[in-house]
Amino acid sequence: MGWHAVSASAFLYQFHLLFTTFPDVNPAFFSFFLTIWCQGLSLLYCLLSLIADLAAPVETTKRRNLFFNTYFHVLFAMSIIVCGGFWLLWMVDPSLLMRSPVAIPPLLNHLQHTFPIFFVLGDRYFLYHNEGNFWAQFISCLGVGGCYIAMVGKQMMDDEGGFVPYPMLETFDTPLLFAGFAAASLLVLLGLLSFTRSYCVAYESGFAYRGVASKSQ
Repeated sequence: MGWHAVSASAFLYQFHLLFTTFPDVNPAFFSFFLTIWCQGLSLLYCLLSLIADLAAPVETTKRRNLFFNTYFHVLFAMSIIVCGGFWLLWMVDPSLLMRSPVAIPPLLNHLQHTFPIFFVLGDRYFLYHNEGNFWAQFISCLGVGGCYIAMVGKQMMDDEGGFVPYPMLETFDTPLLFAGFAAASLLVLLGLLSFTRSYCVAYESGFAYRGVASKSQ
């Protein structure tokens, strides 16, 4: 419970910093960025976990475990994309992410693009998450990823002059090219889902091995 309370506070503070740093920007504008989707879904996960812990701190059900385990894997895959993708592109060429230099406070930048991956790793450390139900995770990843890509694609293909959230997407300026990008992006997301499932299995196996080893000593 404490972990989710602290993490929820960090995500809420991120939104506070975001809106106070850019007070003249319409909040709806931020919804076109994958980073904000990751932050919002992470905050919602923390709040739902807190409610579940307060409502039934000990009792667990199959349906509850399925929901949170599926949610965790979707967040894990998304956090890898947001954090790993941001810092990789930042090192290669920051202009791929933004058209002009933007004064982003370092704390806000790290809350947005570093903390999410530490949050999911911490959640795996403090709570039990196994590989879970593949099909539930598969459908959830396709749903979340598909909704985001569809929203961005609709904006980009707008006849009245669409908005492109990331400059690197300007390369995919035709429906066919964007469809190829969308398909590749979803494949990467599903590949990362396979990684998160393998990570949870390996993590659990490591704990089991250490437990056996400690008992044999």
